Amino acid sequence: MMTSAVDASHCEIRILAPKQLERATTVLANGMLDNPLHVAAFGDDPVRRHRRLKRFLGQLTAYVLANGWLLGAYVDEELVGVLGMMEPSRCRPGLVEKLSFAGVVIASNPPANAARIGRWLTAWARNDPDEPHWHIGPLAVVPTQRRQGLGRRLMSHCCARIDERSAPAYLETDLAINVAFYGTLGFEVVKRQAILGVQNWFMVRPPRAEAPYEASGSALGAQRWPSRRFTKGLVKNREQEMSRKRPIAGRSEDPSVLEEQLQEGLEDTFPASDPVSVTSILISGTGNGPSGKKPHPTEGRPSSGTHIS
Repeated sequence: MMTSAVDASHCEIRILAPKQLERATTVLANGMLDNPLHVAAFGDDPVRRHRRLKRFLGQLTAYVLANGWLLGAYVDEELVGVLGMMEPSRCRPGLVEKLSFAGVVIASNPPANAARIGRWLTAWARNDPDEPHWHIGPLAVVPTQRRQGLGRRLMSHCCARIDERSAPAYLETDLAINVAFYGTLGFEVVKRQAILGVQNWFMVRPPRAEAPYEASGSALGAQRWPSRRFTKGLVKNREQEMSRKRPIAGRSEDPSVLEEQLQEGLEDTFPASDPVSVTSILISGTGNGPSGKKPHPTEGRPSSGTHIS
C-alpha cells in the first residue's frame, strides 16, 4: 500500500471499468469514512460504519458507472482517488434501481440507521435540480494521499469534459473545506441545509463554452476524450455482473411484487410512530425522464480503461 506523498503531475487519470468497481468502492469508503453526514447516517463505530458505507457505495458506484463515468487517479499503477460523474437526465434512479438501493440499505443497517439514511437521501433528492445537468460525485482520495492535488486533477478532467458540452454541473457536500475547493473550479453555492444535524451545501457550476482548462500547471484544453459510443461489450459485462447478485429466498424478481414484499417487511421493522418509510423515500419522486427508463444516450462515451492524462 502506498504511504508516501506523491507529485500530482505523476498522477494518471483513467476511466474505470466494471472490474475496478471493488477497488474503487474501497477507495471511496476509506476516503469518506469520517464525513460528518456518514457518521450521522451510518453510526459512530468506525468498523461498522465502514462496512455499512462500503455496501452502500458499492451499489452507488455500480449505478454511476451504468449512467456515466467513474474516473480513477493512478500513481505507480495504484488507484488512489475516484470521482463519479453522471450524464444529464440519468442521475435519478428508476423503480428497479430504487428498490435495489432500498434493499441494500435495509439489509445493511439497523432500522434507526436505515431511517436516517432515508431522510438524508430524500433531502438530497429534493434539492436535485430539475434542469438536465451533470451530477458530480462521489469523490474521494485515500487518506495518505490527500493535499497532493489529486482531487483537483480528477475534478479538472471532469470539468474539462463538461465544458466540451457547455453543460451545467451539480454536486452536494457536507464539508466546508470542500465548498472553498469547488468554488475555485467555478461552482457556486445555491442552497444550504442541515440534514441529520449536519450542514450540507448544494452547488452548481454554470455552463461554459469550451476553453483550455488548467490544473496543476497542465493545460487540458487540447486533450479530447474519445468520442465513440459506449461499447456494447462493456454494457453487456455490466449487466452480467449485476445479474450475479445472489437471489434472496422468498423474494420475487418482479418489481411490483418486490415492492409489495419490501413494504410488508418495513411494516414489521419500523415502529408505527416513525414517520419515515425508507421504501416510500427511495421509490418516490420524479426523474428527469420517465420513471424506470433511461434516456437513450446521445453523446459519445469513452471506453473504459482509456488513459486521458
